[in-house]
Amino acid sequence: MAVSLDTPPIAADGPSTTTAPAKEDGKLQISVGGKELIHPAVTLLAPIFETDPLITYFLNGLTREERNAYLPKYFTILLTAAGMNKGSFYHTDELDSNPPFSVPSSGSPQKGGKVAVSHPWRSTIVLLPPGSSIDNPLTMLPSGLPSVLLKLGLRGVRKMLFEFEGACKSARKAGLRKGEDPYYIFFVGTAAAHQGQGIGGELVKEVLRKAQGEGKTVWLEATTGGSRRLYKRLGFEEVREIVMGEGRVGGDGLLKKGGEGVRVWAMVWRPEGKR
Repeated sequence: MAVSLDTPPIAADGPSTTTAPAKEDGKLQISVGGKELIHPAVTLLAPIFETDPLITYFLNGLTREERNAYLPKYFTILLTAAGMNKGSFYHTDELDSNPPFSVPSSGSPQKGGKVAVSHPWRSTIVLLPPGSSIDNPLTMLPSGLPSVLLKLGLRGVRKMLFEFEGACKSARKAGLRKGEDPYYIFFVGTAAAHQGQGIGGELVKEVLRKAQGEGKTVWLEATTGGSRRLYKRLGFEEVREIVMGEGRVGGDGLLKKGGEGVRVWAMVWRPEGKR
């Protein structure tokens, strides 16, 4: 749905200093898991997307305070839907200067839990495998997606399900070749304290290595100019520029009469031998 690498300051309870990337044998330490990692992913992504133009556009019927307060629940529901549809959570963590926390299978922290122990995350990618989608009818109710639609209201639903999803489906139809069933990068985010270190790009490269090994295409929608430039450097091709809310909102997604609208770039990456 959205990809962002240009991020605002991290939440107040996050680390206050920049930490150098953890490396092992010259490589960034990257971990991958499933829906048991929903909570730390939400903790990282919700503050990152407070100023994301696309998310702001979807939720601009709410005040800024209401949007920011709702984002943790919004991301919990979206990532629960992703986890229920075989989504993977790639992440790289803080160094050992920060205390670890436990994450039970329910996706919420639990002191003394035994399911998974993690340090706060610096960067993450939420990846959906070929053939999977969060709008799977079998998981919509259990994931809580209908509550998001109620919160958005009629205008928000129209923007999210018809304007955005309709435009993305059209771009996919134009940009994917017959028989291509791509990996979908659902979200990418790096905490502000760790930007400029190449962490987000290394996570994307890890996904591309996986796709290359399987001969699979990768699809995403970039929601900022910075992320668009990064993906181009990594070999993604721009399929289509999608403009939403033109004449009604500014580039930040907030209401603005005569505004330029929100721009999103549908992009595709293909493995060597299929370009």
